[in-house]
Amino acid sequence: MAWKKIVDSSFTINGKALEGPIDITKEDVGLGNVDNISREQLIEGLTADDIPAVGISKITGLQTALDAKVPTSRTIAGKPLTDDISLAKADVGLANVENKSSAELSTLIRSQIVADDIPSGLPMSKIDQLSATFNTLYSEIEEVNNSKVSKTTTINGKSLDSNISLGGQDIIRPESSLPATGSPGEMIRFSGNTYIWKA
Repeated sequence: MAWKKIVDSSFTINGKALEGPIDITKEDVGLGNVDNISREQLIEGLTADDIPAVGISKITGLQTALDAKVPTSRTIAGKPLTDDISLAKADVGLANVENKSSAELSTLIRSQIVADDIPSGLPMSKIDQLSATFNTLYSEIEEVNNSKVSKTTTINGKSLDSNISLGGQDIIRPESSLPATGSPGEMIRFSGNTYIWKA
């Protein structure tokens, strides 16, 4: 035998006294208007017409997300953006071009100009003339190329990728101390002053 704790019969549950067995209903817990049906039963039979239209602006971040995308109907070289795209040389109009450097192409042309690329029956004098013309053209191209310098070349620290202007500060060398000697006409800047070497 043991003591058991009992509850005072004056206590109530949702306003119902504990004088005997009680039943709690949905009304007792504030859900009198709720039907006991599942989520599946709730949406069963719904159609698009049953769902109210919601503006894009009502959905946070949707317009920003859409602005960062392009339609899948847009094409790259005629290929739609419905999947990953791989472009080949034919897609940019270069199906017949070989992947060779300028030097490789030059060697190839020079080796074939008197063979595959010359119509049959052409007199040897014409072949010699074409070969000589090509050699002259190639030499002229090389000469022009050799007469130019790269845009990365600099003049007093200024690159040749555009016109440059030189001022006094560009031709006067700064020095941290006054040199003991110099060249005739040489100019330096030291301690805020400009010096020129005179013999």
